[in-house]
Amino acid sequence: MKAIRNFSSLLINGNMNTKHFVQCPSMFIMPRKIISNIYPDFPDDDTLKIYIYLSMHCASTGEDGQKPGDIFIGKQRIEQVLNMSTYQVNKSIDWLEKNHFILNTKKKRGRTVLRRVLAAPDYLPGGNPSFYSCSDVARTLEGLKAQNQGFIMLPTWLFTEKMLSASKAKQMRFMGRAPIWEQPHWDVRKLKILMLLYAHFWIRYFGGIDPNIVTIHRDKKRNMYLSVHDSFCCDVKEDRKDVERTIASFVENGLFKPVLVVIREQGFGESVYAGDVTKQYFPEFYDKQVYVLRPTFIFKQQVDEYKLEELLIP
Repeated sequence: MKAIRNFSSLLINGNMNTKHFVQCPSMFIMPRKIISNIYPDFPDDDTLKIYIYLSMHCASTGEDGQKPGDIFIGKQRIEQVLNMSTYQVNKSIDWLEKNHFILNTKKKRGRTVLRRVLAAPDYLPGGNPSFYSCSDVARTLEGLKAQNQGFIMLPTWLFTEKMLSASKAKQMRFMGRAPIWEQPHWDVRKLKILMLLYAHFWIRYFGGIDPNIVTIHRDKKRNMYLSVHDSFCCDVKEDRKDVERTIASFVENGLFKPVLVVIREQGFGESVYAGDVTKQYFPEFYDKQVYVLRPTFIFKQQVDEYKLEELLIP
């Protein structure tokens, strides 16, 4: 368990006349399997950051003569935007191409080579080679679903160029007054934990992160703690204390916000999110009140699709 400092001041309630959540209109795909206890980590922080950057900016459909995953962003542009050396960018791109994460199509637009972000390769421990291309899988929601390839939807507005830029700091700590998503102090561990939290973000069913994965509870002295399910720690291949400390830092720095929500039983073991607890809340017999963590950056499409606007504290 990890204590959440200043919980009462962090808790979102319906009495505040301000907006607490950003509804993002755009999302991008991240393969779920790259964050697991079997799949190996990327060789370094910068390679993962480049992969996220390319995934965020590549084509999501096959319209206008493109194929899903196509991207015209040159190495020099990556160096400039992400503050990385020529050597690091070359090394990372070479690794991503060699292991079938991206494809060099050999086509050019001016001096810029067209690359294609592929569906993440399969991994065979002990194999030679270890990574096997999944280039035949369309990198679209429909294509990935058809091949049982899990994916995580991530908000484009959250993954800023500053977050993905190379950090020169010896200690990767969040510092200063800038929001932590506008700081470069992000390593593989923090990025994996952040993305996996979004994998467990089910606003329709829980109003936030699945409380079975990240649980918020109170001790006898009314101090608030969070604890993380074993499977989560296993997937990110990190010690429980480090995972809980990292998530607590996300909460204390405003990236995730605690909210008291209503989970309503629907019968047959089904339950859904029924709204945030406010002064106007009138409980029903089978309602449960649960603290959940909700990302500051949520998806407008989900809010609209599930008609949640009236249920959410803005």
